[in-house]
Amino acid sequence: MPDGTLYSVGDEDLLVIELNNNESRRQRNFINRRAQQMYEAFEMQLKVIIDRIPSQSMQSFLSADVAMLFDTEENLMVMSYFLLWLQGADLDVDKSFTITYEVGDDGRVITPSKLDRYYTAEEIFNLPLPSNKKFKYYDAAEYAEKVIAEEIPNNAVRIDGRNLTRKIPVQLLDLILSGSGVVVFEDNVDVEIKNRIKELIQLHQSSVNLPSTTKVSGYKNKIVHIIHQVLRDPIVQVQTNVPVDEAMDELKSAIPKPKYKVEFFRT
Repeated sequence: MPDGTLYSVGDEDLLVIELNNNESRRQRNFINRRAQQMYEAFEMQLKVIIDRIPSQSMQSFLSADVAMLFDTEENLMVMSYFLLWLQGADLDVDKSFTITYEVGDDGRVITPSKLDRYYTAEEIFNLPLPSNKKFKYYDAAEYAEKVIAEEIPNNAVRIDGRNLTRKIPVQLLDLILSGSGVVVFEDNVDVEIKNRIKELIQLHQSSVNLPSTTKVSGYKNKIVHIIHQVLRDPIVQVQTNVPVDEAMDELKSAIPKPKYKVEFFRT
């Protein structure tokens, strides 16, 4: 203990104090992480897909943000006229239904991956779905020998250790999961980083064994995420207050014509 204290403690007491401090830190970290996840879930639920019934084209589905909540028990929705124009609604018998992300009992957005303890739901939704795909890992020298010996094809995902920490970027996981299943570590990748990458990939792939109800909800949320991405792409924001074929004609006319004429001959 520092000089000037009025008491002293033995080594066993110091160990107990340190263990208690560690437990307190773990609890605080857990509470902070869970609070952040619940806040992210609330923000994600403010993104809704408005489904117009009857539906007649892709623009009958609209991605929108909830800007304000009314203090009323009525089934009330106020939206910009521009959104109605985008959907092609004519305000006769049209109905609108909203779809948003499903949240679990713990207040988090349900994902199809066990990686949700390390990454945000939106990051996980950008990853390929868990599968039974197997991965093989090689060091650079070993892989080079096998390629030269033509034992394996030269189609690996190569990982450079520069700037890598235990917080593995989700983009790197996406690259590995989307690849051939062969991963090569360059010489500058630490053993700890190698093991961490293997651990995360295995954790994600093992998510195929999640309970069926969790998987269904996770897949549904991923679909909602994809629809949001598609509908918010400026390319699909075409005029919808005209028949669909006319809108398609406008799109086709906007596509640049090829400079050279290409003909195909059957031989």
